[in-house]
Amino acid sequence: MPWLNVKIKKLIKKRNNLFKRFKKNNQSYSKMKYIIARNDVTKKIRQEKKMYEMSIIKRSRNNRKVFYKYVANLNSKNSFKRIGPLCDRVGRILTDDKEMASLLNNYFVSVFTKGSGNVNRSLENKIVTSDRFLCEIKISEIDVVKAVGGFKEHKSPGVDGITSTYALKIKEILAKPLKLLYEKSLGNNEIPKEWKMANISPIFKKGDKSNVENYRPVSLTAFYGKVLEKIIKQNIEKFLMDTKFVKNSQHGFMKGGSCLSNLLICQDSIVQMIDEGSPVDIIYLDFQKAFDKVPHDILMEKVREAGIIGKLADWIENWLDGRSQRVGVNGEYSDWAEVTSGVPQGSILGPLLFTIFINDLEDNVKNRVLKFADDSKLWGRVGSIDERMSLQKDLDILGEWSIRNKMPFNVGKCKVMHVGKNENFEYRLLGQKIQNTIEEKDLGVFFSNTFKPGLNCDKASKSANKIVGMIRRNIANRSSEGMLILYKTLVRPVLDYCIPVWRPYAKKDTFKLEKVQKRFTKMIEGLNKKTYEQRICKLGITTLEDRHYRADMLQVYKILNDGKNMYPDKFLELNIRAGRKNSLKLFKRRTDRDIYKYSFTSRVVNHWNDLPDAVVLSADVNAFKGNLDRFMRESRGQL
Repeated sequence: MPWLNVKIKKLIKKRNNLFKRFKKNNQSYSKMKYIIARNDVTKKIRQEKKMYEMSIIKRSRNNRKVFYKYVANLNSKNSFKRIGPLCDRVGRILTDDKEMASLLNNYFVSVFTKGSGNVNRSLENKIVTSDRFLCEIKISEIDVVKAVGGFKEHKSPGVDGITSTYALKIKEILAKPLKLLYEKSLGNNEIPKEWKMANISPIFKKGDKSNVENYRPVSLTAFYGKVLEKIIKQNIEKFLMDTKFVKNSQHGFMKGGSCLSNLLICQDSIVQMIDEGSPVDIIYLDFQKAFDKVPHDILMEKVREAGIIGKLADWIENWLDGRSQRVGVNGEYSDWAEVTSGVPQGSILGPLLFTIFINDLEDNVKNRVLKFADDSKLWGRVGSIDERMSLQKDLDILGEWSIRNKMPFNVGKCKVMHVGKNENFEYRLLGQKIQNTIEEKDLGVFFSNTFKPGLNCDKASKSANKIVGMIRRNIANRSSEGMLILYKTLVRPVLDYCIPVWRPYAKKDTFKLEKVQKRFTKMIEGLNKKTYEQRICKLGITTLEDRHYRADMLQVYKILNDGKNMYPDKFLELNIRAGRKNSLKLFKRRTDRDIYKYSFTSRVVNHWNDLPDAVVLSADVNAFKGNLDRFMRESRGQL
């Protein structure tokens, strides 16, 4: 046990010697000395264990993996294994680390595609004549320092063995030589070989752990190569936002977009259709290994079409070409293998390049499409045969896009959800039938075909209760400081995740969520005999209902002050009659059904309109949080 230090081991040895003496002599004097020593050792072990657990808890605040690794080691005689045993093609079970690494690498390489190699250079000439293009970037020492400083500590190193912790300590010292190195790399289109090499860390997703298809490759690349990627990414991202190249349908890897914004827009559109009496079909699309299958030649065509040309485009093309990878399992590595397609998962530049690649997915599509990276969904009204055929035609267009861009759909994992009084029309994608579903997990939130929040309330409370039980079984330190850290780090994020989308309105659902917090606070030392109201007051936290109200108001503020225009027009419509107390009052829409009445865009109107100008006209998000908290305290005091 890690908390057994030298001092405690000496006390244990002394206790054992006294026990032997007592057993030999069987005298009451020896027995008393042994009991005193035993009790002293037990007390010291408990103290040291609690101190050690507190250090783990405090470290977990910034990295939850620290806590989960500690718990895994407590419950396993061997060190925690994330990989395998694996089953190969002939059914042989592999437990050797090197054999498993080779099997995984062979599978990861097998999904790659090869491009045609016919890059359309005429696009470059077309863009050069435009007023908006990006052909090179300038790098300063300040840019280098900021880029390095943006990395978190304790990140795993790549093939160069340089950790982020070490690089952060010497960032000012290396700023000038790195600036010169990066300028030469971009100017001469030269990239060190090590920057194109990646150690692959296999991450288990779900399902059978012995199946290699259930692992996702994450690339660990050279640290200073990632620093240059970060600088390039920031410049390209700014350019794309200035030119408005990326469509608002994309909410992944772009500033202003998030899982929450994606889900809120989708939910509002669908519940409006349902409220109007129209049935809706939602088609959840899935690509086959999207990040690994991106053809480099087609990607570079789209990069240049976006206005990124010249030396910068040539550098990106060189960065994609000639890459290699190997898989590591518990310190054992496979042989190196060539990477012929895809953008490296785990790289800085890869996600942005994929965003450019998939940007034109919904061109010519009539119905609504939203994307978060490669997670895409298509939906529309299906009250008539013409509307259903329109949705099918959009699927045909998407199928043609996938063929043209060598990005195949995994039709077996695509699903259609029929909502409302529906004819359950049979849709086909690339000639294959799309399977029906009555519930689907979309960006971490569960939806049912009733579109009510009860399903996700069940899932979230169950998941949070599992974590509460794990803490109760494995943590002896029940002090309010440590337990509050664990609650805010591990439990509450599960109950808070995208809550404006699925905030419950039925009493049974709100009680189910609140019960999780009640259970946890009762575990804290010295609070088990107090009432729930006394416990949360002592801990300085609010009820979940108040917290979810706060999340709603914060999201309204962000939407009304959205500088990226991610939300559709009139998503939240301002009332033309400004109130005396609130000059940003929202317009209240008429609703017929509870599903729309209690959805975000309807639910928040009255609450927002009750806020004073001192809150709604806050200068920024942080000021809004402070002003809203003050308003909530004052309102509670008046009750």
